[in-house]
Amino acid sequence: MRLLILLFATIAPFSSHAADLVATNWAQPPLMCVEDVIPGIPSKPCPDLSGLTNPLKDEPVLPEAELAWWKNQKFGLSYCRSVEVFRREDAHPGSQTAGAIELSWMRVNAVKDRDLKVKTVYDAAAANGVPPHILTGAFMQESIFAPLGLADDGGNFSCGLGQINMTEWCDWAEAQPNAKKKSMNWPSGPVDCFTEASKTFAQPYYEIALQRLGGLPSYQMTAAQLQNIPLSLVSHAWADVSSDVQKRRHQIATAFLKSCMKIEDAIPAKAFQLKKLYTLFVPEGLKQHEVYKSKEKFNKQCLQPQNSKVYPIQTAWLLAVGAYNAGGKVQDAMAYTRRWSQKEVGDKATFVGFDPQDLIASIYNVGKLNPKTGKVEFKDLDGNLASWSPFKICILQRHIARVVQHVTQPNVAPLVESLEGAAGCKKTFAGELL
Repeated sequence: MRLLILLFATIAPFSSHAADLVATNWAQPPLMCVEDVIPGIPSKPCPDLSGLTNPLKDEPVLPEAELAWWKNQKFGLSYCRSVEVFRREDAHPGSQTAGAIELSWMRVNAVKDRDLKVKTVYDAAAANGVPPHILTGAFMQESIFAPLGLADDGGNFSCGLGQINMTEWCDWAEAQPNAKKKSMNWPSGPVDCFTEASKTFAQPYYEIALQRLGGLPSYQMTAAQLQNIPLSLVSHAWADVSSDVQKRRHQIATAFLKSCMKIEDAIPAKAFQLKKLYTLFVPEGLKQHEVYKSKEKFNKQCLQPQNSKVYPIQTAWLLAVGAYNAGGKVQDAMAYTRRWSQKEVGDKATFVGFDPQDLIASIYNVGKLNPKTGKVEFKDLDGNLASWSPFKICILQRHIARVVQHVTQPNVAPLVESLEGAAGCKKTFAGELL
């Protein structure tokens, strides 16, 4: 029971070690510009890291001023560390762990097409009303802006920078003008995204792509492995439906796989999905919280101004990010912990003083553990019983915290903290550590 005690029993409502965080002016938080967060090759040559025992963690021996310069870069030294991992692996195959190689592959590939990513993030944020820092932090948390292919992801079969599944992609595609649909080879007539674009329909394509990788790890999948897959190779997965339905599913799936790794499509699709979740699952009172007064704005001078009327990392938008990862019950978990009613979450006054760290704590401290099921139980805003695993709760609050951390300026006090502590997030069932 030790882990569960650490996670739930010893934590008083709304309290955490994050109480020691320095107070933040959330209207003008110390954030980086989008263009400085999205990974790029550092402007200086990488320092020599060959003498480090652990190239991913050990601090390089450099003159004080030079070390300070590298520490002030959000991503630069991480990129150099990953280059060093590959140098060592090339020199001595098998010397680096699989985890180190995977992380390094993502970092080294994340710097590609940086300028296009920056432009597309700003454009997609403006088009969908998403604060650009929220969108940037979400992509950093999903993929570090690395060009990920199709991933099983527990049966989700998500794809691309934003790890969008086929059903979510369908939502975005259906909202596009006819010319865009035609360029994607998307069906011209209405598509029922839940029945015709089920996320599981991507599974046979994923299995073929794995075979085409020829032994390479799945995270190195590229668009090449996802293209030119004929219906004849996947129709066995849909043997229970007519040939016309199979053809329709194949068209939808191939259109998804054609575009899901494209930067200019993946970023807008993610922004569209976050806007949808914000509309559906964020209570009105929270939407009206952390909103600039007339003539006020986020003052940091970046490549493009933030024209949003809400704070750059508004708690309401962080809740939408949480809903992307855990569904609409996130608002119920927040409300249950705070003992808020349906009426109260609709009132702006309810959220006075409520900030991103409070959201994280409200999720982390939700409910009560049922030792028989290993699930934490709470009630939704309609009074119905809901339950989550401790692992899901831990990962969810950590995900939200990291979205903020990714866009925070280096060398400043943390704006928020993830609450799992040194124990980390570990899967549990009925009190047993797995």
